[in-house]
Amino acid sequence: MYKVPIQSSYPVQGREVVLYVEDLELVDLLRIDEVRAVVYRQKGSDSHIEVVCTIKGIPLVQDDLLHFVQGSEVAREALEAISGPTIRFSTTSDQLFQVAIFDHNDLTLVDHTKIDSIFLRTEHLLYKAAATDPEILANRSRLAAFLRLEISRILDKAPPHAPLIVRGPDVRSDDRILGPFFFAAVERNPELGVHGTRYLLRNPHWVDVVFDSIRGYPDRIVFACPFVTRVDEFFEFREKHCSHTESAIIPFAETPAVLFEISRYRTDRVCIGLKDLTQFYFAADRSNSNVARVVDYVDSGLVGAVSQAIASADSVSTLVSVYQSPSSLDVYSEALAGVRWIPSMAASYLRMQTNSVSVS
Repeated sequence: MYKVPIQSSYPVQGREVVLYVEDLELVDLLRIDEVRAVVYRQKGSDSHIEVVCTIKGIPLVQDDLLHFVQGSEVAREALEAISGPTIRFSTTSDQLFQVAIFDHNDLTLVDHTKIDSIFLRTEHLLYKAAATDPEILANRSRLAAFLRLEISRILDKAPPHAPLIVRGPDVRSDDRILGPFFFAAVERNPELGVHGTRYLLRNPHWVDVVFDSIRGYPDRIVFACPFVTRVDEFFEFREKHCSHTESAIIPFAETPAVLFEISRYRTDRVCIGLKDLTQFYFAADRSNSNVARVVDYVDSGLVGAVSQAIASADSVSTLVSVYQSPSSLDVYSEALAGVRWIPSMAASYLRMQTNSVSVS
């Protein structure tokens, strides 16, 4: 048995730690791989720290009465109490997955034979860039070089058969880290405001930065338009930018409109973001504790509508990737029996399958 030190937002170099932070946004993403768990008092605005911790398999525990002694230690065994539910995948299943990663380290222990594709959010690389050098986001050429280096590291560790799907930046105006570089002011309703593909159509220089970073990998990288709301929006983006990149351009659709329009995209692949689609389907903000309970990812009506859309796409040879939680995998797998589709999972869950260990 050994003990793990408790720290504030900055880990101890070379040591596994538990972080106690006032706000999740204080977590140092540059050394996130050294973190064993995070205890926090509050969440900031859309900083994606929760997503990153899920990818890494790092448990998150909310504690309103945050008290700790800097440098004190906790027994490793005590961490099991906050590790959360165990989810296991069948090792005999033929199902392939899309693995969602934060950086190249997340591909180290993943079973490559289970990977159909790899998913990377550009804003995660932007967080990493900002943590490395706060001034880099204002310099397009330096930022593109940084992104290109990070992407090359991912491709070096990725199985050659699996395309890397790079989703364009989807930054809300209330993002405290990235927002000031994308917006002059915070919108009144950022969730339904100018972000994703809407934003990129108005601000093509951000598209140029990403395209510069993925140039030279036409057979290995696919660009996904973020937060596509309607098929016409995707067509407008593709017409405007298809001549500027060697990579294929596909939609990352996140509104209920995709349920009716999916066969119109006529692309090899369509990505469905189930979290946003579901909250819009139920007209309830999943981050609002007063209404979050009505956001049901396995509601029979929702599952039926999504499954019917995926089957419609399959009928025109379009492969659909669905971004959802592992707890809904069995429900969708049953509903989509006989239909070609790809569930997207955080890297931590696929590592768990490979190593048969419990990860939150």
